[in-house]
Amino acid sequence: MALESGDFFVPEVLYEFMHKSCTGDEMGYKTISLRDDVYETLVKMKAENESFSDVISRLMYRRSLLDFAGRWADIPREKIEEITKELETIRDSTKGRTL
Repeated sequence: MALESGDFFVPEVLYEFMHKSCTGDEMGYKTISLRDDVYETLVKMKAENESFSDVISRLMYRRSLLDFAGRWADIPREKIEEITKELETIRDSTKGRTL
């Protein structure tokens, strides 16, 4: 069945695709322009089984160390000292080990 619209008609399959793309029922595709140097950088960053969308998504959601600033502000000083001592013990136990 074809859906009529003015002087043209839209085949039902195409209409469903357009509807799903516009309403978000399914993921759509977008064409974007990239400079050659940006494209080459993405190619180098792309893993074997990774799409360009995966690379861009990974880069967009990569967190900075600054995102963690202040996360320990509500931890009592005694607990921080306890954690620090445990980490020092672990670090000291690995001294002198070779890989």
